[in-house]
Formats: sequence, C-alpha cells, structure tokens
Amino acid sequence: MAPPPAPAIAQWFARAYNDPQVRVTRSHERTTGALFRLKGKNGAFWLRIGGVMRRELDTVEAEGRIVTDLAANGFRLAKPLKRVDGHYAGVFDLKGMSQPAIAYGHLSGSEITEPTSRQAQAIGEAVAALHIARVEASALPPAEPIARTADSGTCCMAWLPNDEARWLQECVERAHAEIAKVDLATRTTICHGDLRLGNVSFSGEQPTLFDFEAMALAPPAYDLACLWRRRVIECAMTESIPDWDSFLRGYERARPLVDAERHLVKLLALLRAVWTMSLPAQPGAMWGADWVRDPAYWRDHIEMVRWFARAAQI
Repeated sequence: MAPPPAPAIAQWFARAYNDPQVRVTRSHERTTGALFRLKGKNGAFWLRIGGVMRRELDTVEAEGRIVTDLAANGFRLAKPLKRVDGHYAGVFDLKGMSQPAIAYGHLSGSEITEPTSRQAQAIGEAVAALHIARVEASALPPAEPIARTADSGTCCMAWLPNDEARWLQECVERAHAEIAKVDLATRTTICHGDLRLGNVSFSGEQPTLFDFEAMALAPPAYDLACLWRRRVIECAMTESIPDWDSFLRGYERARPLVDAERHLVKLLALLRAVWTMSLPAQPGAMWGADWVRDPAYWRDHIEMVRWFARAAQI
C-alpha cells in the first residue's frame, strides 16, 4: 500500500502531539497500513497507521494503555506516546478510510537474526515475565489466528483444488479438537501476539519488545508458537533451531512448561500458519490481490501448512 505523503503525516502528528518541529525521516513499506519514523522536539518516534489486524480505535487505545502500564511496572518495551487529547490512539484518513493511528518511541538498539544463547534466554525471560504480569488487560481481544481459524480456512477454499480444500478443513477441525483436550488452552494471558526476532531490539544482551499491533489475550503457548513457527521458516523449514532450547531455558526460569503446553505450541503454530495464508483472501482485504490469483502462492503455503500439521501430528 502506497503511504500518504510526508507533509500530511507531519501536519497530522504536529497537531495530535503538539510538536510543530516534527518531520518525517523514513517511511516503511507495509503490505497493509503505513509506518513512519518521525523526529521532533522530544526525540524520534514511529507512527503506525492501520495494520494487518484491522482493529478498531478502542482496541488500539487499549493497546497503548496496557503497554504503558507494563512499562511503568519495569518491563523493557517500546513506550507509546500520549496525544494532546490525553489518548494514545487517534484517527488518520488513509485512502478514504478512517484508520486508527498510534505512536511509539524509537528504540536505539539493534535487531538480530541469529541470537546468542544468552540473548535467546533473555528473550525467553522477557516473554515469561509478560505472561505472568499483573496488569489489567481485559480490553484486549482474543488472538485472531486462534479465534478465527475456521473462518480463515473457509476464506481459502475458493482458491484451492477440491482435495486440498477438504484436507485443510479437516486439518483445522482436528487441530481445534486437539486443542480442546488441553485444559491449559483455556487459560489466557497478555500475549505479544507477533513474537519474532524482528520485533525485539537488543542493547547488548538486553532485549526490548516492540510492535504491539497484534497484542491479545491467548494461552501463553501462543507467543511461543509465533516465535517457533517463524524460526522454523527462517531455519529453512527444519526443527533444528539453534536458539530454541536457550529460549525455553530462559522462559522456564520464570514460568515452567508442562508437556501439554509443548504440544500446544505446535498446534497453535499450525493455526497461525493457516491464518497467515488466508490474510489476502479475507473479506475486505485491501492487499494481496495478485497473490490470491497466483497458484504458486497457494502451493507454497499449503506445503508449509502441511509441514506444521506433521509437526503437530495432525
């Protein structure tokens, strides 16, 4: 999606945050929504407009409030910027549609693609601390890849051969049936919602989490599933992830896992793979029209979904 012009962004930000000195220093291409880096009188910020999750203004406002509360409790997180009207989220007109917008402070650390053992443990420790945090978060929605997987699978049916469509439907049904057997799946907590190395900034070995667009209520295993699925893909579709055991060691220092949760990680990774595949085919999607018409898109994604189904023994 082509981003709006920089002057319009600067003018909007100047009014919303009382910063007449602000200027856009970078725009970041996204498949949906828009992301801008800005520099103003009080430092550097990132402004997110819209996004993949297509959330309403009140949900984005809850995101800002909850992240602020977590930061006040000592968590290392990118901090949202409060607007002059006292809110964290506002509205920006993007291509004729009112989209929620929220700004976060820029982090000075660096992103990594291959964490050291200590860095992986530190991520695990940070995520476990998030999962046991005592912060009011009832305004967050349930994680969409779990709550809407059946609908997501249905969106894909028209684009798949009949045998693949039947297999996908049966696969999703079996996964949900297995999840229903796990009592732990009913216990929800604050989840980052899109946990991956690209959403962690490091200063030395100290991680800071950012990009809370998908923050949601979900079983703790969901964040682990997000990270595991992403690392599987980054490691050429293999379970030989060099940093995974280190991440789990760090995580279990604060929150031990039981065997049922370890299996739940793979089941939830499967559901996320189905949801991710469905995104450009969902009703009202404003991006990916060329992808859904490309047989290679579906072939490659179904192959990945089958890999995660085998890993989850579905």
